[in-house]
Order: sequence, then structure tokens, then C-alpha cells
Amino acid sequence: MIKYIIHTISSYNDYYGNTYHFSRITSTKTGKSLVVDVSSVSNAQHLLFRRNENSKPIVTNPREIYSVQSWEKKREWERKRKSAGKFVRRYYEGDVTATMIRRLNRKAK
Repeated sequence: MIKYIIHTISSYNDYYGNTYHFSRITSTKTGKSLVVDVSSVSNAQHLLFRRNENSKPIVTNPREIYSVQSWEKKREWERKRKSAGKFVRRYYEGDVTATMIRRLNRKAK
């Protein structure tokens, strides 16, 4: 059963060969999402295997993750990145904790 959907939007290489990425991690249970600036596509998937002290990982089987990647020109990528952070706070991958991802599965009271 798929628990999380990761949609990574990447930019094509710029003049210097740099590629930029950001990911939206969405819970299939509640529909809540988290936008994360990542340095590579695999780092977004790795966030779901993190654990806090004395806790289990969020995802134990890679089949519980559905990952999609799309490519955009740099200007379009910047526009999508800005609009992704309007309604949901953007985080850098180093600031994301397992607790933040677990909160995606909590229903509002």
C-alpha cells in the first residue's frame, strides 16, 4: 500500500551545469503535504527512512513510496518553487525531522 507520494521538480542544467530540485511529500492518508528543498532526488526519498531516537522509521518498505520526477526550464522551475511555498511552508532537507513527516498523517481535530 502506498503511504507517501513524492513529486520532485527539477530544473534542467544551467549554463554552469547546476541542477536544482524541490520535492512535495504528500500523505495518501490525509492529503497533507510538505515542501522540501533537496540537493538530489534520492534525498527526498531518504527523508522517509529517517527515525527519531528510540523510534521506528516512518517507512520500512520502499514500495510504500510512489516517486515522480518532472523537469522544467529554470525560469518555470523558479515560478513553481515560489508558488509551492505560498500555502505550505518550505523547508531545507536538513531541517526536516521524522516528527514533521509523521504529522502529515494526523487528521485535524
